[in-house]
Amino acid sequence: MNKEADVVVSAEEPTKPLMPERIKPFLSDEPLSSFPWNTEIYILKHTGTIQETGLKHDDYIFVGDGQKRLRITKIEPGFSSPSQTVEENTEMTIEGHIWGEGKFKFSRADSEKPKEETTQVSGDNWTETYLHNPGDKGSWQAGAGSEPMVIFQLSIPKAKPQNIKQ
Repeated sequence: MNKEADVVVSAEEPTKPLMPERIKPFLSDEPLSSFPWNTEIYILKHTGTIQETGLKHDDYIFVGDGQKRLRITKIEPGFSSPSQTVEENTEMTIEGHIWGEGKFKFSRADSEKPKEETTQVSGDNWTETYLHNPGDKGSWQAGAGSEPMVIFQLSIPKAKPQNIKQ
């Protein structure tokens, strides 16, 4: 009796992760009304949409805190976002992955020998990279899959000093 003959090999392709309901609003063409971040839900005001080849950016401010800026970007397979640099008046930029496959390439300006680092992402694993210093740079590249990659950029400006009267 040949035991090897009893082995069945499946030629099926590996299954893609199912899209959770919480991801669907990010893929919709409708503007978001809220954004979950740092254990809270923030109400948003949509301030505009920019369409480029392979990219769609939706810009928002946080209602009640118009200083924080949020950009949700859909990147079509095989396309990349432009390289972004943290500005002088920014305390921190948070680059985050929401959905899809691809990678985030970044370099930090404060290291003695700036080296590029890469973070691979896929599915709905919410990933965040914190860029703190002016001159830090980052860019997203979508994989070759069939769905767009969705990412976010949250910019938090430096606190402005309060005028103190004596």
